[in-house]
Order: sequence, then structure tokens, then C-alpha cells
Amino acid sequence: MEEKMKQKELKRKEKEEKKRKKKEERKKKRSQIASFFKAMFCFTLDVVEEEENENMMVVEEENKEEKNPEEKSPSIPADQATDDDQEEIMKEEEEKVEEEEVKKVEKKKRKTRRGRRGRNRKKEEEEEKTTITEKKEEETDKTEMMEKMAEVNTKEEEEYNSIEEEEEMSKKEKRRIQEEKLKNKRWRRERYGKREKTKKEKRTEKEKTKKEKRTEKEKTKKEKRTEKEKSKKEKRTEKEKSKKEKRTEKEKSKKEKRTGKEKSKKKRQRGKKSKITKWDMINEEENVKKDVEKLKKEEEEDVVETALRFQCGGGDGVYVI
Repeated sequence: MEEKMKQKELKRKEKEEKKRKKKEERKKKRSQIASFFKAMFCFTLDVVEEEENENMMVVEEENKEEKNPEEKSPSIPADQATDDDQEEIMKEEEEKVEEEEVKKVEKKKRKTRRGRRGRNRKKEEEEEKTTITEKKEEETDKTEMMEKMAEVNTKEEEEYNSIEEEEEMSKKEKRRIQEEKLKNKRWRRERYGKREKTKKEKRTEKEKTKKEKRTEKEKTKKEKRTEKEKSKKEKRTEKEKSKKEKRTEKEKSKKEKRTGKEKSKKKRQRGKKSKITKWDMINEEENVKKDVEKLKKEEEEDVVETALRFQCGGGDGVYVI
């Protein structure tokens, strides 16, 4: 999509550059034509003005010469001037003489011109008539050239305007087609209650689907991981439970064995007691009596010994118990 947009922009820029170049070329042509005609018209005017100015200058110079006669050049005495000064003075005098000669020659030429012009007035009048006719012809040619150039310019302008009108019509047609498409879309919406998706909406939907797929994959991965961890934990708990059960069973078996042994011992003892006879009971009673008598005798002996040890009044008195 970005490449298509770039191509459209490049085409639009190329069209604008072509239009700008055409306008510049037309302006250059018009300026060249105008300068050509101006130069032709100004050249004829300049020639006439130069002739008139020459005649006026000749008359003015003659009047000045008549009023102001030639001035004599001042001379410096030789006694006062040095050698160098004399050389400079000689050079100045020579230059003045040359200038006077040049002026005389120019006067002669001017007089000859005036004489020729006076003699050949008829020729000049004829030449003036011819020049007037030539000027008229030139003016007619200029007008014709101007008309032709105006026609060419008008044709070019018409072509340019026709191109611009065609471009505007193409733009209007494109707009009309787009408006018709929009109307058709609106009609479809009103008819079917649906709306065609734009490019942005399609992009957003694609991105959403991609995100949903990614989330689903991540969820599946997480679920698999959790299931594996749960299975591992369950296996561990089952192993621990089995170990505990085995231990409890062993302990129970040991306890049962111990209780069985104790019960068997008690039963044996009970059996022995049941086997005791009466004679045994009598003998036991006699033995008990003997033991009691022995204990009494031992206690009396102990009391006598203690009394002998503790005497009062230097050992004369004896405690009686």
C-alpha cells in the first residue's frame, strides 16, 4: 500500500513539473517575440533621431565659430624659459596646430555635406517618401506578425486550457464515480443493514486475529506447562503417600507383634499364678512374718545405739525411750 501511494505522488509531481515547464516555455517565447518587435521599432526611431541630431550639431558649431573667432596661442619669451620649458612649449604649440588643422578639415566636410544636402533636396525628398513607404510596409508587416503571433499564442492558450479542462473533467468524473460508489454503499447499508469494511478496519481485524491466535497459543503452552507440573506434583504426592503408607504398615506390624508378645507374656504369667498351690501361700506368709520380726529387731537396736551416743550431764543420765 505504501509503494502505491508513493507511485501516485511521483506521478502527480511529474504532471506538475510538465505543466510548469510548458508555462515557462510560453513565457520565454512571448518575451522573445516582444523584444524582437521592440528592437525593430526602436532601431528605426534611433536612425531618424541620429540624423536630426547631426544636423543640429553642425548648425550649432557653425554659429559658435562665427561668434568666437580663433584665439591666438600665448607665447612665452625665450629669455625667461629654460630648455625643458621650451621643449614643453613647443610640444603644446604643435598639438594646438594639429587640433586647428583637424577642426578645419571637419568644417570642410560639414560644408560639403550641407552643400550636397542642399543640392540634392529632391533626392532626399524622394528618399524620404521611399522611407515613409518602407516604414508603412514595415508597420504593416509588424502588425501582421503581431496578429500571427497573437493567433499562435491564442492557439497555445486554447490548447493549454483544453488540456486543463480535460484534466478537470477527469477529476470531476473520478469524484462522480467515488460519490456513486459511496451512494451504492449507503444503499447497501440501508437495504441489508451491513457496512463494507474499510482498509483500516480490515487491518485492525487482521491484527486482532493475529493477537488472538498468539494469545491462544500462549494459553495452550501455559496450560500444557501447568498440566505437566500438576502431573509431576501428583506423582510426587503419590510416591510420598505410598512411602508413608508402607511406613505406617511396618509400624503397625511392629506394634502388633509387640502387643502380641506382651499379651503372650501376660498370659504366661497368669498361667503361672494359677498354678501356685496353698502350701506355697503358707510358706510365703511365714517368710513374711520372719521378715517383719527381723525388721523390728533392727529398729530397736538402732534406737539403743542412738540413745547411748546422746547423753546429758557428762554422760551420767541416759535417755529412756
